[in-house]
Amino acid sequence: MFYLRLKCHAHLSLTDPLSFKDIKEQFCEITITENEKRSASELKLMYSPKLQTSLTLKHVSGCCHISIETSERVWVSGKDNLIFTNSKGAISYCLKNFNEFCGMHSINKDKKLIYIDDEHNIITLANPMEKEMTYSSINSFEWKPKCLSYCPSTDDILVGMYNKSKEEGQVLRFSQSGEQTQTIQHDSEGNQLYVKPSYIVENNNFDVVVSITVWTTVNNSSEESSAIVATNFDGKHRFTYKGQDSKIVSRGLCVDALSNIILCDNKTSTVQMLNCNGVFMKHLLIRPPGILKPHGLGYDFKTHCLWVGSHSDKICVYRYLKRRDILTESNSSRSDVIESSEEFQIINTGKSEINEEMINLSVFEEVIEGITLMMSVHEAGNEDKMSEMEETNEDKMSEMEETNEDLMSVSDEEYALMSMPVVKNKVKVNWSDIELYRTVEHFYGSYHISCLTTDNICINEGKDIIHINKTGDTHLFQHYLPAFAFNGLHTMDKENELIYINSDYDIYRLSLKTETKVPLLQTNSSTWKPHCVYCSPFSRDLLVGMFRKDRKIGMVTRYSNSGKLKQSIICDKFGQELYNEPRYITENNNGDVVVSDSDWETGAVVVTDRGGQHRFTYTGNPPGSGLLPRGIFTDRVSHIIVCDSSSKKIHVIDENGRFLSYVFIDSKLMSEPSCLSYAFRNDLFLVGSYKGNKIGVSRYVTEKNEARTDLNNDGYDDVDVGMGTGH
Repeated sequence: MFYLRLKCHAHLSLTDPLSFKDIKEQFCEITITENEKRSASELKLMYSPKLQTSLTLKHVSGCCHISIETSERVWVSGKDNLIFTNSKGAISYCLKNFNEFCGMHSINKDKKLIYIDDEHNIITLANPMEKEMTYSSINSFEWKPKCLSYCPSTDDILVGMYNKSKEEGQVLRFSQSGEQTQTIQHDSEGNQLYVKPSYIVENNNFDVVVSITVWTTVNNSSEESSAIVATNFDGKHRFTYKGQDSKIVSRGLCVDALSNIILCDNKTSTVQMLNCNGVFMKHLLIRPPGILKPHGLGYDFKTHCLWVGSHSDKICVYRYLKRRDILTESNSSRSDVIESSEEFQIINTGKSEINEEMINLSVFEEVIEGITLMMSVHEAGNEDKMSEMEETNEDKMSEMEETNEDLMSVSDEEYALMSMPVVKNKVKVNWSDIELYRTVEHFYGSYHISCLTTDNICINEGKDIIHINKTGDTHLFQHYLPAFAFNGLHTMDKENELIYINSDYDIYRLSLKTETKVPLLQTNSSTWKPHCVYCSPFSRDLLVGMFRKDRKIGMVTRYSNSGKLKQSIICDKFGQELYNEPRYITENNNGDVVVSDSDWETGAVVVTDRGGQHRFTYTGNPPGSGLLPRGIFTDRVSHIIVCDSSSKKIHVIDENGRFLSYVFIDSKLMSEPSCLSYAFRNDLFLVGSYKGNKIGVSRYVTEKNEARTDLNNDGYDDVDVGMGTGH
């Protein structure tokens, strides 16, 4: 693309007579320039990033680093391979034997790939047939290269080195000819700057920015943490960033046109933005749908788009910088200012891909080995309108989304929740602190609790289920459940029969009186496995959280009481996956499906409405603080109560995702709450911990902190039965 630049057009007069010579002189000064990089002064942050396009890759597990050759072609490395792909996910080249989650490759000015191979040599790749050994001499017995980056300002190569035996790191700078010109290892006082460099990049102000990994031993277990270390061009230490409120576990790293430093925090599933002085600015992304757990980053300096790779096989491209509205800010026309057509080209291309792949189909149906997935998708016309509004006026975006949400709702007849109570005049109530603790005999930990009343309670420890009835009798059902523990593997129906997921991942109904087992659902799938289940006490529908291990994504399915599939929820309205690994699931009074979704490191509470449309994602207090949700339930006023294994607290949020309070736990009696259940007929909730055999009980209190009078005497008579001696 070429542009005309009229340098002296203002000299032409519209009133004085013009000669051919004057016109010729003016037009001789017209210059033709190729598409220029936009000045950083013309850019500013958008209120929130906008998704441009997304792609799912093959032959890569974990998109840990992205090097951008052009706006349409990128290199992506994962746990096993380094692949060359276009913006549609088509792979044209693959390098194998990549086994580290580090920034091990970069692109130079000649569009050549520079990478660290499996023998720790640095290779320049012009094309698949031309490999050139670049800096093999830096690979020694003690020091190994772990990450590298090309510096476009100087044509230098920055290499992060690691000495495993000494647990020390250093940064080497090489000229274009391969000569080592600098070593950065210590600060001015001789202190070690780096441990293990994982990612490295040069900022626009010539700072060298390095993400380092630190492993420490805590309680006989290894714990990972990270830091961002920046030095100036001369190697002088400028700052170290270790996190805003807590430690970070940094993954991807890049800088943008405004010299902002952008990093992925694996601990909180966020993409964070720092300014060039290491000061935290904002969470750019918090557990974004589709990505869920950001891992790799790449910044396109021509389109100013951010490429974000997931911990699995997904990449999403976002626009978070926009051009300043010079016409509005200066109140004058600037006809000589031409918008970069390349930026709009990729934006429009991304939107058209989304429209073609998702929106032109009113229903997306996929059959995977016996499971039918139905996803309701909004009409193409509505999305096209929203795309146009997005490009012309961002302020109207929220209004358009609200309109589309109404249009996208499925019919009430199809997903009606029978006998669902409507709470009109809500009473402002709170949950009391956990005051009563009861001990369950012959039991050592609680992973999940199921009950409708306190007359029948089922608790599981690992594969075993213990049933406690009204008279206090207990019965043990051994080896009924799968091996994994931190999941809602069972639920109680209206008849007080137990519905559970067995070791073969089929769903059964168990009569607690006769011990008769009846099969309800057989998945017949080697791809999707049920990981949690909940029986709605209102509609009697069965909600099942499913997990697909190979892609590390989840979905929610709704079945009727007879076992007929009624609904599947996988993606949001933009076609991006909502769930990572559903562990606990419940249903709110307003019909919302509430899922405690997490892996072993971080997670969120994901809430969709009864039509399957994404309402909100709760990621902790404050947002992005690293929630690790476990047991979850909703109460009679639609509060959502969830255990957080990270903070070891119980969070109470309202039906719209707003944090309300914590429920206090006596750490001496219960060190880490992990599971919850709501006896809605008694207005009590039970809490258990996998680290002990005590069950805690909480009740409603009014704003004046007065106990409700409709409970039996002290409010706890119903839960004394079968729980042993109180403490």
